[in-house]
Amino acid sequence: MNTARIPFLDDLSAVLGHSPTLQLMLDLLFKSTLLIGLTLLIGCLVAKRSGGSHRHLLWINSILCLALLPLIPVLLGVFSGGSAVAAQIFNLSVVADSAQFSELSDAVWGVTDLWLFFLLIPSLFLFVRLCLSLLAVLKISRNSTVIHDEKIVSSVNRIRDSLQISRNVLIRKSSAISSPFSFGIMHPAIVLPSTCSQWSDSVLEDVLVHELSHIRRLDWVSMLLCHLVLCVYWFNPLVWLAVRKVDEEAENSCDAAVIRYGKSNTEYAENLLLVARECRNQKRLLAQMIVDKKLLSNRITTILENSMMMKTISRKMLALSAAVAATLLVGLGNVQLLAVQAQDSDQEMYPLATVEPVYPRRAAEEEIEGWVWVRFDVNPDGSVSEDSISIVDSEPAAVFDGSARAATTRFTFSPRLREGTAVTVENVEYVFRFQIREYEDNQAWLDTFTGRRPPTGRRPAQN
Repeated sequence: MNTARIPFLDDLSAVLGHSPTLQLMLDLLFKSTLLIGLTLLIGCLVAKRSGGSHRHLLWINSILCLALLPLIPVLLGVFSGGSAVAAQIFNLSVVADSAQFSELSDAVWGVTDLWLFFLLIPSLFLFVRLCLSLLAVLKISRNSTVIHDEKIVSSVNRIRDSLQISRNVLIRKSSAISSPFSFGIMHPAIVLPSTCSQWSDSVLEDVLVHELSHIRRLDWVSMLLCHLVLCVYWFNPLVWLAVRKVDEEAENSCDAAVIRYGKSNTEYAENLLLVARECRNQKRLLAQMIVDKKLLSNRITTILENSMMMKTISRKMLALSAAVAATLLVGLGNVQLLAVQAQDSDQEMYPLATVEPVYPRRAAEEEIEGWVWVRFDVNPDGSVSEDSISIVDSEPAAVFDGSARAATTRFTFSPRLREGTAVTVENVEYVFRFQIREYEDNQAWLDTFTGRRPPTGRRPAQN
């Protein structure tokens, strides 16, 4: 069936075809926007009937789906099987040019490389900032002193038993901070400011219950996951919103735990403001800090209005959230949202972008011509599997192999579809013809070094 073609969409398809990185970036943008939008809709529908723990789980599911989303097409390709053998050999001629005489390492970046470069700059910046913040937390903890005060230790043990925390929690004190915070997974720790000795028993208890609730819920792991996801999806403002929502609902859940522990909402709000006044100049750390300036106003309002629902997460809620996350992952991962034209359920693979190999300097100077026969597999996402690249034959041997192999790794193809699912294509073959000069289409071509004719068109019969 013939379909109408739209020039704008054709041009867009051509641009994306020559820039797989841009295509991947836009595809992730659309999918992540759809995922966050759906989470916002569900959150609005259940906001009045769910507690902070439920809403936090909803947003964590969304972040987890974002983290796994880029891996789903690869996993689906592995489990779907359905490989196919290419029907013919592709030919690509490379003509020597003085502008191309360079070593293989001097190859000029293409459009794909430029997009990849600009994509990685913010990602690298965010990742470095994440690492530096983590190192700052570890440095503060390492330079702090362990608290042996019997009153504080006994309070921690009592609260830990009440919250059913089986892990040992180390309590430390540091003069380098003004806000208490918690961090860690298997061996968590709570670091208190040196001014904690001046706190009343009520303030100390509220701080310990709040931070131990973070440890019980593994909120530090959630925080790390959120910042790692931001390193990948930095270009989507909705992902930043989702990370903020995770932080907000985590704090609301721990505030609710303090109220549930037996503290009145007004007394807890007063204690929270007291701690907040002491840590006005505290820098943001990669840890669960009891006071976040951006969230404090909303938290105080929620506490005073007593609008926190004291619900804990049930097993049914966990199972339902896991089922929803799995459905979203499979559904989004198996669909190419950035489709500029309607696609049939079955579609053959075709080249989108090929990279001309660099003519080796030595071969060009000695006027050596030749060819390389390359075989490789194409992944479901259209990229070349580097581990599968092999040299079937070449003339002269080992002269042009490295150049052909390097160019092959940068090829991209449209996915081969079987019943709407992208599958791996095995044994795709290319013949790179390295020529000193152009030849007429009807002129016989032999490499001048050996006189052997390169393979053309059809694969030789196999025994």
